Amino acid sequence: MSALRDLQIEFSRAVIDEKHAQAFAPRIRRNGLNAERRIQIYRNNFRTSLIETLAAIYPVTARLVGESFFRQTAGSYVLEVRSTSGDIRRYGNTFPEFLAALPGIENLAYLPDVARLEWAYHSVFLSEIKAPLDLMAMRAVAPEDYPNLRFALPPAARLMKSDFPVLRIWQLNLEEWQGDQIVNLYEGGVNLLILRRADSVTVKRMTPGDYCLLERLNHGERLADAIADAASAEPGFDPGGALARFFRQGLLVSFSSEPNENDTGPGPAGIFNGCKPLKM
Repeated sequence: MSALRDLQIEFSRAVIDEKHAQAFAPRIRRNGLNAERRIQIYRNNFRTSLIETLAAIYPVTARLVGESFFRQTAGSYVLEVRSTSGDIRRYGNTFPEFLAALPGIENLAYLPDVARLEWAYHSVFLSEIKAPLDLMAMRAVAPEDYPNLRFALPPAARLMKSDFPVLRIWQLNLEEWQGDQIVNLYEGGVNLLILRRADSVTVKRMTPGDYCLLERLNHGERLADAIADAASAEPGFDPGGALARFFRQGLLVSFSSEPNENDTGPGPAGIFNGCKPLKM
């Protein structure tokens, strides 16, 4: 390691952690200010930039708790959770879990889920956009291989489930919202799909069956098993119709038809009989 790189690493440690500042102080020229004061200036700027980043990512969360409480909480988070990326936009992914562990927010039980929605909305902007799956490629798959198909979702897609009406809470706390301000916390939870196309992000509610199928596929499950789970989640679920919607919406970007030695379960007759055919 070069002497310059070693110096930079030690300085970064001194800025981030006060315990390292005292050991690093002798390497700083005074020139009007003592070493501790100079390091403190950098530390304040560093922490402020991370707090401002969190405020930009979680504006609705900040509005729900108030600016003062949010900045105090964000400051505690910055002290406890270090950035692991050179891209400041990727900082703060564990902030919802940090909120969930805070004492004193029992009356805001929905707050961590609102923050999770905000992170999902933010993170899709940092993700690659891939072209939808070309259905012509599916023609090479033999019908008997359908149960073993595994599909990949777009990198710029997120799935989220909440026991609270977080979509409604999030929407009416946006600056551009012009509707009423009424939220019924007892109206039930939501299954959400957050999807980015180009520079546009949509947040859409999903039925239990559609959500379950997409979630299982996103976890790498084979199609037969994912359909079985979705059918259990929603009586009368139509897998053929769901897959057709997924293809039309560009929610599937690639597939694999290679069987896994651990694959078990019913074949086409047990899972696909009675399904509406998927039109290519």
